[in-house]
Amino acid sequence: MNENLYPLAFFFLKEAGNIFKNTVIKRVKIDKKFFTSNEDDLIDLWHLSPKAAKIFIKNRDSALNMAEKEISLIAKTQDVSVVSYYDRNYPPLLKEIPDSPVVLFVKGNRQALTENSIAVVGTRNATCYGTAQTQYIIDGLFNSKFTIVSGLAAGIDTSAHLAALKNNLKTVAVFGTGVDVVYPAENKKLAAQIIEKGGALVSEMPFNTQALPFHFPRRNRIIAGISMATVVVEASVKGGALITAHLAQSYDRIVFAVPGRNDATLSVGCNYLIKDNKAILIDSAKEILDNIKYNADCNITGMSTIQNTLRNEKHTELLQKELLILEIIEKEKPCSIDKIFDKSAMTVPEILSIITKLEIAGFIKETAGSIYETLFPKQTQQYLHGVGSGTFTDIIGNNP
Repeated sequence: MNENLYPLAFFFLKEAGNIFKNTVIKRVKIDKKFFTSNEDDLIDLWHLSPKAAKIFIKNRDSALNMAEKEISLIAKTQDVSVVSYYDRNYPPLLKEIPDSPVVLFVKGNRQALTENSIAVVGTRNATCYGTAQTQYIIDGLFNSKFTIVSGLAAGIDTSAHLAALKNNLKTVAVFGTGVDVVYPAENKKLAAQIIEKGGALVSEMPFNTQALPFHFPRRNRIIAGISMATVVVEASVKGGALITAHLAQSYDRIVFAVPGRNDATLSVGCNYLIKDNKAILIDSAKEILDNIKYNADCNITGMSTIQNTLRNEKHTELLQKELLILEIIEKEKPCSIDKIFDKSAMTVPEILSIITKLEIAGFIKETAGSIYETLFPKQTQQYLHGVGSGTFTDIIGNNP
């Protein structure tokens, strides 16, 4: 029996959103005993709600069937494995985020996921300046033994992976597709080199999953969650790199940004992060090494004074913004990104990163292109009016 069969089946469970799955995986072990329990035991022993227990029993057989097919497909493919939430090779920092994936599909060295890592992200339309800065910063990390995490996209992501390989640093590419679908296709050679040099390709998407726009914000939360810190090199205000930066900040991770010219479009995002005290300005690897102290267990043991100040104020500010966006969507029913932008005075990257969190947690859903509506009215009202524990993570964690 494959030890990942039941976590993988839980991942495939239909009609169960992330609000349910993430609560359960962090509370109980998903194994054969859990999967074969009757409805009463699921409620009494595993503390599922009656509704959740019914949904689970209704869909578990089809989920097991899908998991068995996926395992058979993986068995035919070289160097691919499933790393569940309970696996020793599951990234320890990724467990800390409120929307941890149930499973990861990994091609290459699974142990690379557990090592001290820095994310380096930026625009797909990198300039010579951005490419050179990426190379220079990663060159400066040569002796640090950090693993470099990025998304294998064109531009800064590609430069980050290449610079890591040049400096004999391991690198991890997080996909918004299945690990068998390299996107963009022109990076197939680079993907192979990452594996050859002891790195890994990782995704939460099953095999044969193609590139779709809504996959990439989800991918970005893994990049931010797996890493001790995130470095942004060249980014527009609407770029995915800024979504990653905002997610990293919400996960209590340090964010660094490389400044650029005021009149350069692709420097606007980085300059904004620095100006708003959402990132620490860097122009070399020295600032990264000066601001991060870590131990062998990948835990950050020290932060800069500025980062400690930001951390103390951030949770209140972030919760207020989550509440505001949720309230706007609840009132408008349905609501567009443009409407949220008009009514919230937030930047587009901030809006997109918070919407990603709310959608993954199961509070909202996208009904059409960038049009959203709220789900679970009872939980939404509790969240809006401060009933219960009063924080985003606590409320989604108390409603399995």
